[in-house]
This record gives sequence, C-alpha cells and structure tokens, in this order.
Amino acid sequence: MTSISSLNLDKIFLSWIEVTHKNGKETLFLTDKVAFSSKGTEIRRNRYSYLGSLATYKCFPTIFDKLRSEYPELCKPNDRGAHNHLVKECHDIHFWDASRFPLEIAVHLGSPEKVIKTWGRMLKASLNPDQIVYIVKYAPNKYIRGLRDILAQALIRSHCLYILYETFPDTNSSERSAILRTATEDSEFAESVFGDPKLNFSKTERQLLLKSISKDRVAIINTVRDHPELLDQKDKDQLERNEKRLLKYEIAHYVQDW
Repeated sequence: MTSISSLNLDKIFLSWIEVTHKNGKETLFLTDKVAFSSKGTEIRRNRYSYLGSLATYKCFPTIFDKLRSEYPELCKPNDRGAHNHLVKECHDIHFWDASRFPLEIAVHLGSPEKVIKTWGRMLKASLNPDQIVYIVKYAPNKYIRGLRDILAQALIRSHCLYILYETFPDTNSSERSAILRTATEDSEFAESVFGDPKLNFSKTERQLLLKSISKDRVAIINTVRDHPELLDQKDKDQLERNEKRLLKYEIAHYVQDW
C-alpha cells in the first residue's frame, strides 16, 4: 500500500520553496508557463523531473544571490550554506485541498480544470506511478475523473501497464495501442505482462507481445516455461528457433571478447 511516507518527496507534486526576505516571505513554485520557458532549459536538457525542489531551484537560480545581498552579515568565505535556514522546501501531494497551500498556489487549485491549466504538461512529463496510486486512493472522484487522461498517459510513459488497468478498467483503444507499442520496445516488460489474466490480451495482442519477447533469450525461456497454455505449436517452434539463434549470437560474441 502506498503511503505518504513512501513517496519520493524530492519529486512530488506539489512542491514549492518559501524564501524569507527582509521585507517578507516569497513563495517560489513552478507552473507549465515557467517550466517550459527558457527558464526550464536546463531541466529539459538534463531530463530532470519537473516536480520537486530541484526543478524549482533550476528555474530560480538567483535565490541565494538575492539572500546574500540582503543579509551580508551572514556571508562567510566559502560558506555556501549560511543562508539555508532562510529557504524552506515544502511538499504536499493533497492538491485537492487548497487550504493546505500558500495563497499564491491555492488560487490555481479548486478544480481539475485549474490543475490541468496550470500544471498539466508538468504532470504528463514527470508524475510517477507511486504518486498516481496515492492520488487514486485518496483524491475525490472528481479529480480522478478530471485528471484521468493525464494519469493514464503518465502510467503508459512509466510502463506501468498493470497499474493502468487496475486503476482505469475503461482503458480506451488509443491507450491500449500505446501500451502495446511500448511493450514491443521492451522485451522484459512484454514478458512480464504476457500471461497476466487480469489484462486479458486478445490473440492478436499476444502476437505483438511475442514479437517483442522474441528479441530476448531469457524472455523467451520464461514465457515458454510459465505460459505454455497460451502458446500454440507454431508459436513455440518460432520462439525455440529465435532462442537458438540468440544463443548462437551470445556464444559468438563471448568467444570474440575472449
């Protein structure tokens, strides 16, 4: 069971930074508008998560410069942490309860539509399965329904086929196609879901999975061993031929390296 304590707070939605200036506090947080502007170039280049404090620091790199100019008395030679107590990293996944957030963030909450308008692209790019499971478990139904497409796409991106079907049994045809495309690029993933009765793959869909499984010798061995009842003789013969071919390649590669 996913609990709040098991989530990676460094990459959680929502995250913000509270900075204590001499003239008051400042709340820094990312939105799609900021994250996908020139300020977010480093995030995209290094493939950082858009969710969490690291991304916020990258988009607002002058935080500590400003504090050093405001509090020169705290500056010490070679002490980069002198102002750390003036910066507080905050995280709270319960975005469906606006009362838990600073006013600057709360005005963008209150409905799924507002959340999508402000953070939709960030969520699609970086929301991880553990957070999705937590959201589905605890968020009001209107948020689960309203964010359904974003949550489903994030699960597909993360190869979390089982969670997708468990969470959204009404998976549409385009999502199912996307899942199968992902599986055709990942033999281990294809092998792991091939025989799951809850996924109820059709004969045609299993053939697509078998094409992916055929690219990996271990995946072939596991599939033949664990799911013989799902394979006809033609499938077994083809998998056996591919397994022998891959074994020969591995032996030749090993000998060459030796």
